[in-house]
Amino acid sequence: MQTQLDECLGAGWDMEDKSGSEEYAKLKTEVRDVEFKKENDETMPTIRIIFLEDNDKFSMFMRVK
Repeated sequence: MQTQLDECLGAGWDMEDKSGSEEYAKLKTEVRDVEFKKENDETMPTIRIIFLEDNDKFSMFMRVK
């Protein structure tokens, strides 16, 4: 999935992995939380994608701001 995201966004995006954030500390499931920001361009949106695993099913949340 990460490779596909990289291909869609193209070059020049910074990626911040927030998966180890304290807000997920009490969860017993796997969480993948990544925020993408365009390098040196404050006019571009920030994209945050979160994947949560629950009983062999995955949910995806995406925020663009």
